[in-house]
This record gives sequence, C-alpha cells and structure tokens, in this order.
Amino acid sequence: MKVKLISLFHVSTEEAVEVEAPAAEEKLSDGPEEEVQTGAVEEVAAAPKAARRFCPDGWFSYQSKCYMFVNNPRSWFDAEEHCNELGASLASAGSSPEYRYLQQITRTANRATAWIGGFYLQGYWMWIDRSGMYYTNWYSQSTATSNSCMYLQSAVGQGWRNLGCGTQYPFICVHNYRC
Repeated sequence: MKVKLISLFHVSTEEAVEVEAPAAEEKLSDGPEEEVQTGAVEEVAAAPKAARRFCPDGWFSYQSKCYMFVNNPRSWFDAEEHCNELGASLASAGSSPEYRYLQQITRTANRATAWIGGFYLQGYWMWIDRSGMYYTNWYSQSTATSNSCMYLQSAVGQGWRNLGCGTQYPFICVHNYRC
C-alpha cells in the first residue's frame, strides 16, 4: 500500500518552511469546545519548555508523539514524501482530542486547512501510518472517487473533508517519540 503511493511521488527541490507550534502534553478537557481550544492555545503558548525533550528541534510534543506543521503548501503526495524524508508520515487523527490538537496547531500557524494522512483506496478510507480509522469526523464527504485525500479544517467544530490530492495545502507530519 505505502509502496504504491510512494511510487507516485516525484522529488521536489523546493525547501519546506517549517513553523513550530506550541507543545501540549496535557489532555484537553471535556468542557465547552470553543473555550477549550482558545484556552489550550493560550496555556500552551505560555508553558515553559521541559528540560528533557523527546522531540527534535522544530517538532512539538503531544500524547507521546512529535508533530511538525509545515507551512509550505504541497500536494498530498509531495507532503507525505517530505514527511517520509523526516522519518515521519502525514498525521492521523485517532481521537477527537487529537483532531482538535491538529486543528489548534493549524490555527496557530494562521491557516484554515492542512493535509492529514487519510486517503481513499479501493473502497476504503485509511490512514497512511496504517493505524485503524476507528474515529471519524467528516464535515462533509465528496463521493467523487477523484477526491481521495483528506484535509482538516482548522475552525472550531469543523471536521475533515476530502479533495483531489494535487491541491496544494500546508501539512502536518508526525512520528513517535525517539529516545
């Protein structure tokens, strides 16, 4: 599966502009969603850096994973290729708190949309990192088979959508902690 997608990539010579978003280790509360999002952004921005880091410079930490928002629009395939070159993949959203966090870092970068790692293949939606798609959060889903790549919308209360993979959006890479 991943090999098929990688074979569709082409090498891009442009360099990504990477934006570091604030780190957040605490779990988002179950309070009002808008207040949680706004408060989380402010609390995270004010949090001091931990003495021990598990994520490399330019990456930020949330729930035992390292994330990087790349504010250099690319096609979904080129975005995944860039993440692979960094030892990562496009981010998946396995839960509502994780999706809200991805939205939060996209808003922090002043962006309305970002590619994430969901894609449609042979009648199924799946995550590029091979994790199960047990949590879904569709805002609206296009039935066109040509719209086989997933992006998030950063506005509070908005779910993900699908679009043609050649559209250029900024994107979010993720990898597990490395000791």
